[in-house]
Amino acid sequence: WGRFLVIASEIDANIKSLDLAGIAIDTIDAAYDAAMAHVFKRNGWKEVDDAGPFGRGYTFVLDEIKRAVTLLDSLGVGLLFLAHAKEREIKARGQQPYSKIVPAMPPSACR
Repeated sequence: WGRFLVIASEIDANIKSLDLAGIAIDTIDAAYDAAMAHVFKRNGWKEVDDAGPFGRGYTFVLDEIKRAVTLLDSLGVGLLFLAHAKEREIKARGQQPYSKIVPAMPPSACR
């Protein structure tokens, strides 16, 4: 994750000399996992519940991701996020369950 942030900062510092139409993040789910490991290590946590109740650990990880995405978004070039996919069964009240292809990340990270 640290390397990702360094590269994002270098792109930011040199954007005027770079001829970029866009930036592709391959893969955002791997970046999410790296951000999670970084946040856990920085705070001495072993699992997400160590941050406190109600998913606070996920909030810390999402804040870390948002910081990097905000920096990249401010560059004024296109952003493309690639992710691995997984199949998830959706159960809606009064309907038959169906499968949906979603990014291989926690649902809260996909909003």
